[in-house]
Amino acid sequence: RGVLGLGLEDHEAYQRGEMSIFTFRIGPTTVIHVHPSSNAVAPAGQAFDYVALVFDQPIEREGTPRGAGGTARAVYVRDPFGYLVELKEAVSVVDD
Repeated sequence: RGVLGLGLEDHEAYQRGEMSIFTFRIGPTTVIHVHPSSNAVAPAGQAFDYVALVFDQPIEREGTPRGAGGTARAVYVRDPFGYLVELKEAVSVVDD
């Protein structure tokens, strides 16, 4: 399991060149397929060079980022290509 606690599947087969993708297991029926590109370039800035995932469960680490959905707790991590990934609680879960 990685820093996010997600199961990593097929990564070794991907590294051996046997598969073109690898997978993060979120739950029994939910995954994120990662399709790396040899043309991928790490972002130079922060503006909109990220992916946001919204969770309806509490996040242990607190922050108060503002975005399109309002103020919410969030955790930020970098993917292997340098992109910023935001893991954010749904706004309705956050206490004011």
